[in-house]
Amino acid sequence: MGLVILVTKTKQFGVYLAKMREKSGYKSQRSLALDAGISPATLSRIESGIQKPTPETLKALSRYLRDVTYEELLEKAGILEDNSSPSDKKDKTDELTSIMFHKWDKLDEKRRKQALKLIEILEQEADEENN
Repeated sequence: MGLVILVTKTKQFGVYLAKMREKSGYKSQRSLALDAGISPATLSRIESGIQKPTPETLKALSRYLRDVTYEELLEKAGILEDNSSPSDKKDKTDELTSIMFHKWDKLDEKRRKQALKLIEILEQEADEENN
């Protein structure tokens, strides 16, 4: 039964990814794959529901897809889920850290400095709440 659910979810994600590709102006899988630096065959297998994407592949694709974030792709693909069992917390933290670094990479130097200031403010607020 679990395998059937996984295959169905993988196929559903493939259909979703194809729609997002087209919505982003990519008529062909090949053009998106080449821009994202992944194999056209890999993208074809993902969109066909034959292959589950890796977080790295989704990160590369997210840079070229409009109206969808890396985190949303992870969730839609079933990689990032909101289950808070202790064994999953580390995986979720690792994925969220990956998302943070992905977004960081997109910022220019001015925005990175602003982000660091915001983090410092949040740390101060947390310290005040804990005292």
